[in-house]
Amino acid sequence: MSLLRANYDFMTEKMYENLFIDDTPFYVENFVYNPECLATWKDVEICCNQPWQPGYLMDPNKGKVIPDGHEWACHGKTKERFDMLYNQGGVCFLDYGEHNEETNELMGFFEDKFNVNARGFLQAHLEPMTGYGLHCDARETMGIFIVQIEGRTDWKIYNNRLSSLVNVDHPVHMAFNSKRESGETQKLFDERLKLVIDVRMNPGDLIYIPHRMYHHATPFEKRLSLSIPCFAREQGDKPEIDRRYYRIDKSLI
Repeated sequence: MSLLRANYDFMTEKMYENLFIDDTPFYVENFVYNPECLATWKDVEICCNQPWQPGYLMDPNKGKVIPDGHEWACHGKTKERFDMLYNQGGVCFLDYGEHNEETNELMGFFEDKFNVNARGFLQAHLEPMTGYGLHCDARETMGIFIVQIEGRTDWKIYNNRLSSLVNVDHPVHMAFNSKRESGETQKLFDERLKLVIDVRMNPGDLIYIPHRMYHHATPFEKRLSLSIPCFAREQGDKPEIDRRYYRIDKSLI
């Protein structure tokens, strides 16, 4: 039986109206009452030691580091994960939604609530770090939910989006990002970004970030958080993953 205790009735009529009219981000305090059942540092240790657990490293200076060329690739360099954790960086595990009965229940809630296929990405670091800086998530999601599990993180979300016409691998986008990193185009962001959420997330809190909306997370202590990107599912289609938790008949063992 799942131990997860969550406020599954958090969606108000106003939140639904926002989804229909302008898809604005929102923040929910105390969405999960016992977030520690979703992930602990023991779970991080287990995932770090599993070479088949896909994920990437978070370097405090370089940001996302993908050791084998693709973030979904499995690799055996488990020591790199621990080295990064011990050197002010972090790790992100991409297939964490199926880690235990509680994570499966949470993924299933979002899948049923919004008719999507949900994934679970666990992010962990032992020391404060700048995160990814200002960015948007350009993978083809319907939107992303974040659940804070441990630590506190300052979140800023802006009412600005990267166009879906822009492919992040296109040379024009890469050139624009290069200019931005050098400071040439940063003035455009400073002038035109419109802050809509500025909040400090505590354990158990939930935040929703619409598709391709710019945001910035700044953890200032060790952190465990679960990102839940939601992917499109056709009406009537079944979820990709069976979220029920099966048990072996004890009379047979």
